[in-house]
Amino acid sequence: MLITINLFITPHCLMKKHVRGTFVVNKNAMRNVLLAVSGIILLNFSGWCQTGTLNGTLFKMESGVKEFLPMAKVIEMEEGKFALTDDNGKFSMNLNEGEHHIIVRFVGLITDTIAVNIKAGEITAMDVQMSQRGDLKTVDIIVNGTSNGGTEVSAIEDIKEDDKVTNVQTASMMEQKGSGDVGDATKKITGLSMVGSVLYVRGLGDRYNVAYLNNLPLPSPDPDFRVIPLSIFPTDIVSSVQVSKVMSPELYGDFSGGAFNITTKSFYDEPTLKLSIGSGMNTQTTFKDFQTYNGGKTDFFGFDDGTRNIPQFVVDNSSQAAYKEINSIYPSSLYNSVEGKSTGFHDNFGTFFKSALPNTNFSFTGGTFIPMTKSEDKSKGFGYLVLLSHDNAYNYSYGDIKNINAQSEERLNYHIEKYNYSTSTTGLVNFYVRINPENNISVNSLYVNTSDDETRESWGTHYDYARSIYSRRLTYKQNYIWVNQIIGTHKFLGHPDDKNFSRLTLDWRGSFSTTGSKEPDRRQFVAFYDEDKKENFDQYTFMYIDRNENHIFYSELHETEMAAKFNGQFVILYDEVKDSVRGGIKVQDIITVHAGADYKSKSRMFDYKQYNYVLNQLASNTVDQVDIYNIDNYLNSEVHDNGEFYIQEVANFGSSYIAVLDVIGVYSDLNFRLNKFEIIPGVRFENGYQSVTNRDQQSPSEIDKTVITGGVLLPSLITKYSISSKDILRFVVSKTLTRPKFNEVAPFQYTLFFAGAKAIGNPDLQNSENYNVDLRYERYPKPGEMITIGGFYKYIDRPIEQTQMATASGQLLSYANANSALIGGFEFEYVRSLSFLVSEEKRDSSFLKNFGLGFNASYMYTRVMIDTTNPGTINTNSVRPLEGASPYLINCDLRYERKMEVTDSTDRKLMLAVAYNVFGPRLYSVGSNGIGDQYAQPVNTLNFIAKIDFANNFSVGFKARNILNPTIQIVQEDKVSGGMMGVSAYKRGIDFSFSLGYSF
Repeated sequence: MLITINLFITPHCLMKKHVRGTFVVNKNAMRNVLLAVSGIILLNFSGWCQTGTLNGTLFKMESGVKEFLPMAKVIEMEEGKFALTDDNGKFSMNLNEGEHHIIVRFVGLITDTIAVNIKAGEITAMDVQMSQRGDLKTVDIIVNGTSNGGTEVSAIEDIKEDDKVTNVQTASMMEQKGSGDVGDATKKITGLSMVGSVLYVRGLGDRYNVAYLNNLPLPSPDPDFRVIPLSIFPTDIVSSVQVSKVMSPELYGDFSGGAFNITTKSFYDEPTLKLSIGSGMNTQTTFKDFQTYNGGKTDFFGFDDGTRNIPQFVVDNSSQAAYKEINSIYPSSLYNSVEGKSTGFHDNFGTFFKSALPNTNFSFTGGTFIPMTKSEDKSKGFGYLVLLSHDNAYNYSYGDIKNINAQSEERLNYHIEKYNYSTSTTGLVNFYVRINPENNISVNSLYVNTSDDETRESWGTHYDYARSIYSRRLTYKQNYIWVNQIIGTHKFLGHPDDKNFSRLTLDWRGSFSTTGSKEPDRRQFVAFYDEDKKENFDQYTFMYIDRNENHIFYSELHETEMAAKFNGQFVILYDEVKDSVRGGIKVQDIITVHAGADYKSKSRMFDYKQYNYVLNQLASNTVDQVDIYNIDNYLNSEVHDNGEFYIQEVANFGSSYIAVLDVIGVYSDLNFRLNKFEIIPGVRFENGYQSVTNRDQQSPSEIDKTVITGGVLLPSLITKYSISSKDILRFVVSKTLTRPKFNEVAPFQYTLFFAGAKAIGNPDLQNSENYNVDLRYERYPKPGEMITIGGFYKYIDRPIEQTQMATASGQLLSYANANSALIGGFEFEYVRSLSFLVSEEKRDSSFLKNFGLGFNASYMYTRVMIDTTNPGTINTNSVRPLEGASPYLINCDLRYERKMEVTDSTDRKLMLAVAYNVFGPRLYSVGSNGIGDQYAQPVNTLNFIAKIDFANNFSVGFKARNILNPTIQIVQEDKVSGGMMGVSAYKRGIDFSFSLGYSF
């Protein structure tokens, strides 16, 4: 909870006096001198520098009765003063005239930040009712990392105190911006954008980024992506998301864009149970016709019940293959159907329409902390949190897609309609043991399952065929990830006068994760039709020319990953600082050494099978009499047993592979605090082994093993200069590397989608080396406010880029090391209350004090130089922008928050917010053979969020997303007449949702 009253602030005239603990003086003489000087100053300048008194009382409501809070902490942020409440919850402070921000804390209650105005010679009263609701805690277990605050004030303070160039989104900030998942939240951070489910950081895509969960690496369930799609993590489980844009030694060195660290929620301080339900609609989908097919009985929950497994009949009637599979996902056998013995498969190519229901979601969260002692600070105990959430959504989209050649002629022109039913189920269990204030252990288990069930239809023309062509694809995809972690933090060698200081800190953590994806029983049916008879759906003809087009497809991926990390931090030299205002001793580290080691081992298995329907005879028997909406009348066992078609498995012995990645790293850095300077030189040594094993597709008797090994030294230098208490300058240089993804080195072909390009890996790929420079200036006018401006530059040697290969059969995508790439740009961020728009004397009474503005913008310049000496590549442009990089990104949000008192003991909180996002035109697809590159056009996104929290723990929320419903358009360079040609356009519709929540 954040209470903000924006008032005047004037320069402080009484400053703290810092005395080094190792400096010896005559204390009596120094005291007399100081008293004399102070007396002269006060006598001569009493009219200029005056003080006032702040008297306050802290209490909570218990059964309608005030209960005063003794020994509560009261901290003044500007002068650093500190007080504890007495037995009656009272405290008193003498403060300089002007505005002050007061933090009040009490164990088990929500921390508040309150702004008050002190007037010279006057007493200001401040009575604060602290909330009794269970306060969600996140254990601070990060050595040299950001802590995990929940409010914007704490998040900005984390950014300010951090050593690196970072951005933080907390759970409350995500809520204000209407984000439903981590992917949606992070794309609103400065310099970030999203292409599909892939996040781009400063123009760098999937292969240049890395994801962590509680500072341990996360595997990806998608065979095409190195970084797990962050959209699978709902904001319900998240305390904060940190994005580090620069290298520091404790991070794995295989990134150059951003390192995402998702910190999960940990435990509640008090017994808490929260329930939430919600519903929503889409303007293009809800209560309208929705095309689907017969699936499994548990599809609603996102889990396949086995209906889509390869039928046992097919397995039993398959013959032993000539070559054994590399892995054991699918049996080493081949299936050919036999006339009179059934197809062996379910007769399920048909579809039907039903009304799309509203989208729904629910979540359950509970937990508490059980102290093992009777002390107020709960120094020993056990805490836990359990969370379960599920949501589902119906979506419909339609649009056109074209393929235009170098002569600006249409080669493909399809109208596409897609019906998607998607689900997401998340479970989180966290156990936290506080052995004592210096030692704690956390164990957590996270399970996320997502599914997407798509019915896709397309009509249009294809250059290979004289007649128009229709296709239907029924695709079910299920991804899951199960992460289990144990984390421990231990502090030693404390200081008797500063309980927050420890000279030695040890941090250890380990994880075991399993992840996977499957695409079972994907069915594709293709037919010809005459354009003038398109609407005569019973006058189509089976497409039989290419046997691969009518098929059933299965694929599966299984991956396991183990990771371990050990950190040690030791303060070599420290200083004891005496605060003349606050009193006592504060210990400040001067030289700190940080060292550690980490290890991760990843093993992946992938395989696919395809069964083709050979329809030559059936096509000649039915000619133009095929009803595409009663297709099960033709593709069934009875017709098969009459000998009109048969099923043949594709003998692709190179379909399966086993991939392994082992990385071990050691690292160290030294942190020097020299007055206003902080300098951190560091180095990391990382040794990696990466291999992909598969059968050669051309000579399956041979087993190919592609291996990439090598150690690399990765230096970094982080500098931070505190110009003042509100102004910071950062400069960072580092070296990192980029490893190719598994599928990019696996040398076998696969088709991306119907009538689409084929792709093949390149076993000759090498690691890229990245050189990074960052410079950023930051200003923090007040708590919760931030203004930053920065620049960055990256040079990538041998970047891995998608290329086009020349083949007799047409388009073939692959990957190659380009010569080099350059990325440079500027970033600006502005977070501030709108009260600054009025004069200082009116800020306290202005309604603008309840408004907050967040704005960030990025400008980027990217260039890739392709190797033109390679005769196999046929890219049209040898110099082009990075794929997926936008030249500019803009995010803006305006929010209104107000806490309204209903009675002396109850209140309610209103939050309204609008969020806007736009990205510049970005390279969508690389052109070849004289065909121009394709670019995604700018998309303007506007969201609205409203929420009311009632004092009886009841909440109501409303969201409207994608309000502008813009056309998402792809254009292609016209190499004949110049300019751009449209090749794809579609809309997603507007989403509305409503939610109810209650906390017990």
